[in-house]
Amino acid sequence: MTITLDELNVAPGNNTARVNWDNFVALNQQYVRIEGLQVFSSPNRTASRPNWALRDVATGAVIDNDDISLAFRNDRTDYPSPFRATNDFTAPPVGATVNLQGFALLSRSSFDPHEIGAPSIGMMRIVPWESTDLVVTQSPPNITDITPPTSIPGNSPITITASITADQSRTLTGASLTWTSTSNPTGGTVTGTKTTGDTWSFQIPAQPNRDFVTFTISATDSQGSESTSAERFVRVLFGGITAVRDIQEPAPGSGDSPFRDVTTTMDLEVTVMTDPASANGSSDVMTVQDGTSPWSGIALRASSNPLTAAGVAKGDVIRITSGRIVENFGLTMIRDYQFEIVSQGGAPYNAIVVTTELLADADIAESLEGMLLRVENATVVATNADAPSGPFGEFLISNGEGSLRVDDQSDFMSYEGNDPGTVFAEGQVLAFVEGVLWYSFSNFKLEPESFDAIGPVTNVATESDVLPQTTSLHQNFPNPFNPTTSIQYDVATTGQVTLSVYDALGRHVETLVSSEQPAGTYAVQFNAARLSSGLYLYRLQTADKVVTRTMTLLK
Repeated sequence: MTITLDELNVAPGNNTARVNWDNFVALNQQYVRIEGLQVFSSPNRTASRPNWALRDVATGAVIDNDDISLAFRNDRTDYPSPFRATNDFTAPPVGATVNLQGFALLSRSSFDPHEIGAPSIGMMRIVPWESTDLVVTQSPPNITDITPPTSIPGNSPITITASITADQSRTLTGASLTWTSTSNPTGGTVTGTKTTGDTWSFQIPAQPNRDFVTFTISATDSQGSESTSAERFVRVLFGGITAVRDIQEPAPGSGDSPFRDVTTTMDLEVTVMTDPASANGSSDVMTVQDGTSPWSGIALRASSNPLTAAGVAKGDVIRITSGRIVENFGLTMIRDYQFEIVSQGGAPYNAIVVTTELLADADIAESLEGMLLRVENATVVATNADAPSGPFGEFLISNGEGSLRVDDQSDFMSYEGNDPGTVFAEGQVLAFVEGVLWYSFSNFKLEPESFDAIGPVTNVATESDVLPQTTSLHQNFPNPFNPTTSIQYDVATTGQVTLSVYDALGRHVETLVSSEQPAGTYAVQFNAARLSSGLYLYRLQTADKVVTRTMTLLK
C-alpha cells in the first residue's frame, strides 16, 4: 500500500520521529510504499552497514532504514551462497529524492545513529527487502569526502576540500562554500575551484584565534538541481591543540568535536584516569583528564592499549603528541595516539559528585563526557536497563529525578549471564557509584572500573533508616511495557495519596491509589491489557506535592 511518511511517524521536533500511534496497529509489519522522500543523512554510504535517513519535506516527518535484508548491507560475505551479501550496496546520497518500500517495523533496539528517535525505541523504521525497493528518482550533485585542513587552522586562510560528482546524465555547473564564524555571524560565500578529478577546493578567509567556523558546501548541476552538505565545523587555534577542551568543546548547536576526522599533532599533558589493565581491549574504556572543569576529559582508543605496553598506570601523567580525533556514534575520542611519559606514581583527579537529575541535561552531560564522576545515595531502579530485551550488563540508578545507566565494560566487571540482577536488586540504595561518563547506543552511562567503585547497600538496617526525605515519583519499569509495569513512589509524610493514569489527551484512565498512607516507599502494578499502544501519563498527588511522569505502552 502507498502511504505518506507522517502516517508512520509524527514529527515532535526538528528531524525527530515518534510513532503515529493512531495508525500503529494498522501499519506495523505491513509492506508499505512511500514516494518522494529526501535523503538528509547518509554518513557511511559504502560501509559494511550503511545508515541512511529520509524525510518528507512537506510535513517534516523522518524515518531511517533497518538493514535486516542482505540487499542493503555489505557485511555477510561469509554466508553460504545465495544468502551472502554482495558488498556492492551504496546508500543514496544526501539530497537525493527516492521512492522507498518495505516492511514498517517498530525500532528493534535503542541504536539510533542519526539520533532522530523521540525516544529511540518509540519510532517506526522501514525495512526494504529487495534491491528494487529503493529507487532514486532524482540524484543531485553528490558531495562527499569533505576534508578540513590537515593541520589545525591558525592565522591563515582555511582550506577545505570535497569530492563533488554529478549524476551520470548531468554535468556540474558550480560549487561554493558558505561560512560564518563566532566573531563574524554574517560570514560570506566563496567559490570553489576544481583541482584534480572530482576534487574541489575552497578557501575561507583567516579568522581570529579560538573562533568556531561553521560551513556548508553547495553544488548545482545542468538540470538546476542543488545539493547542500550538512553543517561542518572547524576551530581556529593559533597555538594548536594544547587542552582537552580544544577537542571536546563543540561549536554552538553541534555535539561533535570541531576537529572530527582530523589527524594532527597536539600537546596535551593529561592524567590517566583509568587503570589500563581494565581496558585492555580495542573497544574498552580508557580516559584521561587535564583538569576538573567541564570539557576536561576524553576517551582514548587504539588497536591495542599502548599504555599497558609502556607500563603506564592510573594517575600517571602523559603527553599526547599526536592522534586522530573521531566521533564514535557521538562519543569523542582520540584514536591511534602517540604519547610520552611525563611523570609516574601520581594520583588521578578526584571524582566530581553529580546527580542523575543534572546528567539528564544532555548539554551538561556532554560537557562531562570522558570525566570521572560520582553519584551518591544511588537507588537501583532497574537491574536490566534494556528490558524487555537483554540483559546486556547495564542497570539503572537514580538519586532524585532522572536515571542513569551503569555499564560493565571494564575488564574487571562482569555478571553471570550479563545480568546485574545477580548482584543488585531493585530498591537497593548504593552508597555511591563512581566511573567515567561514557556515551554509546544513544545513552550516557557510568563505567565503573571495578566493583570497588560501587559502594555498599545502605538501606538494609531498619525501616526507619530508609524513610524517604522527599515525596517523589519514579520512572515506571519496564518502560516501554506490555501490558504490565511497576510504578514506585516515595511519600515523605503521612497523608492522602492519589496515583492516577491519564492518556495523552489528558483523559482519566485509571486510579491506582486513593488512600491515606504513612511515610514510606511503595510500588503498584499497572495492567494496561485493555488499552491501546501509546503514550500515557501517571500523576502522584499528595498534600504537599504533585508529580507527573510519562510511560509508553507498546503492544
